[in-house]
Amino acid sequence: MQTTLLRFLSRSTPIQYHTCLMSSATAAAAPTAVSSPAGTTLYQLFDGKGENEGGSSTFSYLLVCDSTKECLLIDPVLEQVGRDTTMIESLGLSLRYVLNTHCHADHITGSGKLKERFTDAQSCISAASGAKADVQLTDNQIIEWGKDHSLQVLATPGHTAGCISFHDATLSSVFTGDALMI
Repeated sequence: MQTTLLRFLSRSTPIQYHTCLMSSATAAAAPTAVSSPAGTTLYQLFDGKGENEGGSSTFSYLLVCDSTKECLLIDPVLEQVGRDTTMIESLGLSLRYVLNTHCHADHITGSGKLKERFTDAQSCISAASGAKADVQLTDNQIIEWGKDHSLQVLATPGHTAGCISFHDATLSSVFTGDALMI
C-alpha cells in the first residue's frame, strides 16, 4: 500500500515531529477536506495508476483561504489538470500559485496547463532546480496568499538538488514532495 507522510510540527520547543499516514486508496477516493481553525481548508489529491490517471503515485495539495477563496496547488500532475480545474472552479476558487517541490522525471507538472486556464496564477519552483517558472524560489522565502496566510520555503536538497518543502505555520505542516521517499 502506497502511503504519504505529513509532518506536523508542534509549537513547543524543541520542534517535535508527528506523523499522519494516509493511504493512496483513501486519497484517490473523493478528496476529503480538512479545515483548520486558522481559516484554511486542505485537500489531499492523488494521481494513481487507474484508468485516466498518470500513474505517478503523486500526492498534490490544494490549500484554500476560507475567507478570500484564494487557493494554491502544490505539485500538480499533468494528467490531473482536468480534475484540478474542475475542483477549483466548482468550489468557486481563485488560483494564485502553482507550486512545485522539485523538477524530476517521475511526473510532468501540470503548471503550464493550469496557467492556460487560470491566467492570473503564477508558477513557482526552486531557483536551484534550473527549471522555468514565473517565480524562482529561494530558501526561507515567504509566499503570501489569501488573508494572512503564508508558506515558508525550505531548501531540502537530496532527491534532486533543487528540492524544496513548504512550511505552513498556521497548519503546523510541512509539504515535502519527494524530499521524503516513503
